[in-house]
Amino acid sequence: MSRSWLSSIEKLRDHPVFFSLRYGVMWSLLPVVLTMVPLYFFFGTEKDWGLRVMNVYLASLGMMGPACALLIGQYLSRAYRIKSFAGWVALAVYLCLLPFLPHHLSQVVALLQDTFVSGSFVGFFLALFLGGGIIALKIRFPRLSWGAEGFGLLVGFFMIAAVRWYHFDLHRAIRTFIGAHISTADSLYAGIMIVLLTNLLWFFGLQGSAIIGSFTAGVYAQLIYDNMQAAQLGHPLPHIVTLAFFNYVFIGGAGTTILLPFFMLRSKSKRIRILAKVSLFPCFFNVNETLIYFLPLVANLELAIPFFLGPLFTVISTYYAIKLGLMPNFSYFIPGVYYLPSPLLGIVATTPGFFFPKSLLGIKRLIDLVAASGSWKSGIAALVQIAILGLLYYPFYKAFERHVIEQEKESEEKERVEKDLNFNLLDSRWSEETQPS
Repeated sequence: MSRSWLSSIEKLRDHPVFFSLRYGVMWSLLPVVLTMVPLYFFFGTEKDWGLRVMNVYLASLGMMGPACALLIGQYLSRAYRIKSFAGWVALAVYLCLLPFLPHHLSQVVALLQDTFVSGSFVGFFLALFLGGGIIALKIRFPRLSWGAEGFGLLVGFFMIAAVRWYHFDLHRAIRTFIGAHISTADSLYAGIMIVLLTNLLWFFGLQGSAIIGSFTAGVYAQLIYDNMQAAQLGHPLPHIVTLAFFNYVFIGGAGTTILLPFFMLRSKSKRIRILAKVSLFPCFFNVNETLIYFLPLVANLELAIPFFLGPLFTVISTYYAIKLGLMPNFSYFIPGVYYLPSPLLGIVATTPGFFFPKSLLGIKRLIDLVAASGSWKSGIAALVQIAILGLLYYPFYKAFERHVIEQEKESEEKERVEKDLNFNLLDSRWSEETQPS
């Protein structure tokens, strides 16, 4: 990889907009996690605990909108090294654009459930439009001071006035638009596009799963929720491409790298062997950031082909395996299931009414349930996909390994020559100093 290519990738990754998206979206997941526990215990009403968890998860996704508005705006001002309240202005306008203002705690939950699909879109727009506009004014007119925030509030006021005057529900409009195109979202083409965009962002060193997921999580969480309800009622499952579908196809994390650490364990390069030992266990649970940033897979043209083709293969093969009845459809989801090993994830996500057994009798019931639903086929399908991914990655990895070993030998040879030169220089100086005059 040339230095100019790597430097251009680093410049793109560190651009203020991408910097704010990377950290703003990542930290906006924190309020989602923090709100799930109280919502589950105080506001969950469903008897089926799987549906109860999903309802709570959908409501907690409503926290992403205001969190994105605040954090992306603030990280944007931090990236430009400008003292600004751009994020707070975006958050204030976001709150004023809500469909209704809650007066009781139960209404807060209803509001979160009403905005979990549309909130992140509105939050992103306000952070980049209002927050970005405030920062642009401060850069163009340094003496403007806090007048830029005032101008941002004025623009926000006119937006709020227009929405209220025409009785326009922005969140409902976004939900209606997405609902009208739900068949497009539940298609192979949408699955391929999302996977490729996610991998492309990772390839440039950005948090692809978090950035793309902030837009798509609400939509595809609703689709898996529809499947869960249909499974409980004994109806055919209406959707294939769901949140559980995307969790399943990223075998070993972004780029489907589950077998790459196994190949690296026997490398002749000490650095690669050490990295393999560090990455092996996390990759088994679909976490491969160590490989992405330290192998690296970022901007790695030698491994780019399997990095992009691997997820593309799993998306297409999984979609048609479900379509042709070779494996059952995804009918179950709980937050955090992504971190299960892929064969186990497939079994859990395709077993209607899955539960965690607490006794030997519970284990027997679960085994009977898995056998009756045919979800064991999903585990077999994952193992077959893993084997094919290994065949895809191996030749490209060996070419990359040879290149790394050659670079290490050149570096060692260069260090040895420099040491010899330094030793000869010291030896000649010592001889000159000790030579009798």
